[in-house]
Amino acid sequence: MNRLAILVSLLLVSANASASLSSYWDSVSRITTALQSSDLAAKVSGEVSGFRQVEPLVYEIYTTKCVATVELLAHYSDQPGPTDYTVESVKKVYCEK
Repeated sequence: MNRLAILVSLLLVSANASASLSSYWDSVSRITTALQSSDLAAKVSGEVSGFRQVEPLVYEIYTTKCVATVELLAHYSDQPGPTDYTVESVKKVYCEK
């Protein structure tokens, strides 16, 4: 009985850790999609200096010379697995002259 309780506890802990990691990897996927956008690269200049999430699928990307807002579109699968993201638009681009 004691072994069963320990096994169940370990399974619950590992399931919680796995669930926490999935949200981490999902956010990494969103940020990577935004930063790899060819539309973003065409509209800004300078090195990327930072980013911040404005809304769940909206990021502000900061470069040394510009700020741009990138809106993502989520593509959910019918099967379990990661969500895919694409760039819906790059808006509000402000660059130093």
